[in-house]
Amino acid sequence: MAMAFEHIRLAEFMMMSERADKIEPNFGKMFKSEPLPEHGYIELPATPGFGLELNRDEVNLIRPYDRS
Repeated sequence: MAMAFEHIRLAEFMMMSERADKIEPNFGKMFKSEPLPEHGYIELPATPGFGLELNRDEVNLIRPYDRS
């Protein structure tokens, strides 16, 4: 939400590795190019959906029932 509104100046969240020695994507390998913070800021791309593209090779998507 904080990225969608200009008047919100702060959003607390952790994007750290298990050892807290590097920044990692918040959703792991679920998305192909999740924007990561640099110098305390996240630069949002101009593409739809905040630039997130589902990484279908990494997530195991199984439909609960046949839709045919």
